Amino acid sequence: MHEPVRNLSPSMRPAPAWHAQGVDDVAGELRTNLDTGLSPDTLPERPADESPDGDGRGAWRILWSQLKGGVILVLIAATAVMFALGHVGDALAIAASVVFSVVFGFITDFRAERALDALRTLSAPTARVVRGGLEHEVPADDLRPGDLLVLMGGQIVAADGRVAVAHDLQADESALTGESVPVVKSTDPVDAAAPLAEQTSMAWAGTTIVSGSGRMVVTGIGGGTELGRIGKLVAGQGREETPLERQAEQLGRRLALLAIGLSALVTILGLLRDRPFWLMLETGVILAIAAIPEGLPAVTTIALAAGVRRMAKADSLVRRLSSVETLGCTSVICTDKTGTLTENVMRVTRVVLSGRSLDVSGQRYDPAGEFRDDGKPVPPGGDRDLTRLLEIAAVCNDAKLESHEGWHVHGSSTEGALLALAGKGRVDASRFERVSAMAFSSERKRMSVVARDGAGQLWSFVKGSPESLVARATSVLAGGAEVPLDATARDRLLASAHSLGESGHRVLALAYRRMGPGDAAEAAEEGLTWVGFVGLIDPPRANVRGAIEELRSAGIRTVMVTGDQKGTAMAVARELAIAGPGDLCLDSAELALYLREHRWEDLRKTAVFARVTPEDKLTIVKALREAGRIVAMTGDGINDAPALKAAHIGIAIGLGSADVARASSDLVVTSGDYATLPAAVAEGRQIYANIRRAVHFLLLCSLATIGVMLVAVVTNLPLPMSPLQLLWLNLVVHIFPAVALVLVPGEQGVMTRPPRDPNEPLLTWGATGRTALKSAAVAAVVLWSYTAGGGRHDGPRGQTLVMATLALTLLAQSFATLSDTQPFWRMRSSLAPAFWLALAGGLCLQAIAVAWPPLASVLLTEPLSPADWLRVLGMSLVALAAVEAGKAFARVKS
Repeated sequence: MHEPVRNLSPSMRPAPAWHAQGVDDVAGELRTNLDTGLSPDTLPERPADESPDGDGRGAWRILWSQLKGGVILVLIAATAVMFALGHVGDALAIAASVVFSVVFGFITDFRAERALDALRTLSAPTARVVRGGLEHEVPADDLRPGDLLVLMGGQIVAADGRVAVAHDLQADESALTGESVPVVKSTDPVDAAAPLAEQTSMAWAGTTIVSGSGRMVVTGIGGGTELGRIGKLVAGQGREETPLERQAEQLGRRLALLAIGLSALVTILGLLRDRPFWLMLETGVILAIAAIPEGLPAVTTIALAAGVRRMAKADSLVRRLSSVETLGCTSVICTDKTGTLTENVMRVTRVVLSGRSLDVSGQRYDPAGEFRDDGKPVPPGGDRDLTRLLEIAAVCNDAKLESHEGWHVHGSSTEGALLALAGKGRVDASRFERVSAMAFSSERKRMSVVARDGAGQLWSFVKGSPESLVARATSVLAGGAEVPLDATARDRLLASAHSLGESGHRVLALAYRRMGPGDAAEAAEEGLTWVGFVGLIDPPRANVRGAIEELRSAGIRTVMVTGDQKGTAMAVARELAIAGPGDLCLDSAELALYLREHRWEDLRKTAVFARVTPEDKLTIVKALREAGRIVAMTGDGINDAPALKAAHIGIAIGLGSADVARASSDLVVTSGDYATLPAAVAEGRQIYANIRRAVHFLLLCSLATIGVMLVAVVTNLPLPMSPLQLLWLNLVVHIFPAVALVLVPGEQGVMTRPPRDPNEPLLTWGATGRTALKSAAVAAVVLWSYTAGGGRHDGPRGQTLVMATLALTLLAQSFATLSDTQPFWRMRSSLAPAFWLALAGGLCLQAIAVAWPPLASVLLTEPLSPADWLRVLGMSLVALAAVEAGKAFARVKS
């Protein structure tokens, strides 16, 4: 178990378990006084701040990561070659594509690397300390170990420290530990092996005091706090390539080898045919460029950006562009519970009275709802037992509810839930005047308030743990009468409370005593009348179960990773269909044991990891990654940040999530609705399918062009196209249908298939073979057109015909590329306006290249007659028919 780092000196000696030591021992070791604090005149030297400044990935490293990709390097080399050959315009066009891809990738990555900056906003800017017996307001970065820090309600704790004084002191630690209930702080030491969420004698930097007051001895500052430790964990998680980035790089290397080989082959063949050396060298270089789909980086970026826009409409903000596609191959989603699967609020859902159990409806802290007994409404005003319970809940309470853009609680979330419960029963607590109160403490496990009603009668209202109150109760309220409570009845009450607790509820008992004129103050918590108890839960978010089931049908397993207790976590997991029969729930200690013993089969059956630390969450994510899983991590707390950054894709749930959680993530679900995830997964899968279609099309264009040129060189035909005409087709005309293929709706049923293999290349050998056959058919049609009709293939006119035929034939092939198996006319959903506009754009550009004199003079083209255009159109339709016939043959054969 991790213990807070002791930040006293540069030495690296092990830190003491401050939570397990007595307050006097801690003060003695840190040389401070529990009454007067440190002396302002002899403050100890502040240790060096070990907080990480970043993960070392500065702007230049991010820029270099964009430049070192295989496709980008080939394009840079092509730009240099084109400049050397004097084709400045072509070189500038290729360079513009490089600049666009590099700059766009640099901006998105640079923004994503700012995760650690968010940690600094979590610390309080100032702190109130006692030095020399006087209170001082000091900057938080001037705190020293041994300082006596003053704690007050609503305050953000500025350092880690050992609690020295506690008056009803409670802290909200949900963002740090995942525990949804405020933690009652105590001065008593706890076991040295206690997990962070159970170290009640400590207060942590970045957490919030929700009620009470106290003092603590500062034991850790800066990088020596739990918050700083999490920062180091975040800093230690380097950025890794996404599956798409890795596959694109592999494709780039393969195409680069193909380009070099083709360039050498064409140059050598041309020289053997006595072609001019410079012409063949230039042709070889252009064919090398043609072998690389130069438009792929731009097309991929457009596909991802379009997905980002669609996801933004669904309340999902993408911080890292390439991560969108990663969702499509995710096989495991590790999810935090508090604030992600649940609402991170407490709500009473069950009221248990003598012999009855009532269900309570409502939302969050809204005091609107109703009580039902076996489905039948219970009017609270007519039920004396229920009314008394609601009065205790409202009066024995220090919280406040306010309504502004929804209902909000000031104080403990548990007490806020009790106020909302009382509001549902329309109980008026103002008729009671508080006389005295005894605050809740971890030792007493109860709180009591003595109040006077409108008739002058004094009442003691008590709430606390069932065990604490049943031991002090002598009667039970049943039907408005106080019935004596015997040992058997006590056992039944405790058994009922235990049963409710096992279902994931937090259980509070409520009791009262009618105070007499001569009763001592101590009598307020003795001789009580038991009224009942309430069951509170942090309720699951709406639609979460449906989202989890939809993800399961898509082959994606959901694992809950939480800091909550095992019972609470497992109850929520069963309710949300995360855990089923035979599934395990492990806590932090059991996880460490299973990992040590390599019990991988048991880990695979684990649906819930409870009582885990930020290191445990990180360990779980890494273990799943090492097992070959593509892991998504969702969360909203500080403690989720390291795992969010280590996962293949980190997903922060809600704009209310911690800044560091959002900054460590690739995707932020702004609505906080977990049900957005299936749509995001579907979008990721669709994006990949669209990118793959575009890659197939661009490869078809490249291979068809290479085939036409290579056959011409081998058969000693005049070159069918000039180098500049090749570049025009490759860099301009073919981009339009490729863009159409990544923008239009694609395949159906993407969420009914299992996740794709992340190691599957963008171009499988099977897909490459099919594309090569299609390109051979296209090349054959173009060469047939080129060689038919006598000497029409000589000179600019022949080259213009070949260029136009190849352009229209490949534009027509975009129809066939809509599906590898189905005929294009069945892909009606894909034949969207964007598709037709893209085709029209490519067709218009090709017509301009032939008919507009300024461009025609650059490309060396000549105008074509209507008969020529009919010939070109006919050839393109012949090639389309040939490819569609091939698909039909494959369907029949299969």
